[in-house]
Amino acid sequence: MERKIKHLEILQATITRMASNSFLIKGWCITLVAAILALASQGSNQKIIFVSYLPIIMFWTLDAYFLRQERLFRKLYYYNAKSVRAWPVKSDAWADDRGTAAVFGLLAQRPLQDE
Repeated sequence: MERKIKHLEILQATITRMASNSFLIKGWCITLVAAILALASQGSNQKIIFVSYLPIIMFWTLDAYFLRQERLFRKLYYYNAKSVRAWPVKSDAWADDRGTAAVFGLLAQRPLQDE
């Protein structure tokens, strides 16, 4: 049972790290876009505003990727927490990813919408 608890702690740490990565990505996106827009507001080149869409799309896709990974690990955590077996535990987060939207499917979902 001790091994199962340790495994659940590792899964929880991974889930927390995924959520932290998602938060950091949003912060970097806001910072980068604000810097690009500040540069464009100097009047040198107004077309540079359109360059700000590139990091938005790039970080949005990366955030969707981390959200998908977080959901897969959360499903794995719940499966192992409900399991009566102490060991061996299921460790493949991608073995049964039905019901978890693909990365591009997550782009269209609302941020707080749960599965």
